[in-house]
Amino acid sequence: IAMHMPFEIWEALDDVEIIVGISAGAMIQCAIYYMYRDYQDDTVPLVKRDSYPFGMTYCFDIILVHYDEENEIQRKAIARHEGRKYGDLILLKDGDYLIYQDYQLIKKVNR
Repeated sequence: IAMHMPFEIWEALDDVEIIVGISAGAMIQCAIYYMYRDYQDDTVPLVKRDSYPFGMTYCFDIILVHYDEENEIQRKAIARHEGRKYGDLILLKDGDYLIYQDYQLIKKVNR
């Protein structure tokens, strides 16, 4: 988890101007991110319930990666999030990306 990265890695990241992440690598760049059970098989214990883990704070939006409007489980998770009023989710389909500068979202690109 990002909060337990060695100090040397955090120190090195301070000098980097461009950071790219995909999937979970994109989510952990946010201050918090939304995790939910995105599968139907109860034998997979990775995510037991909806949660909002802390990330690396390179941006302060809450994003959802691999968005698919056809995914019923995902739609229910989005509805649960919206009911909590934690802030809007930025929904990113595969291939979409966000560009930040100085911690501010400056562009969303839809592929």
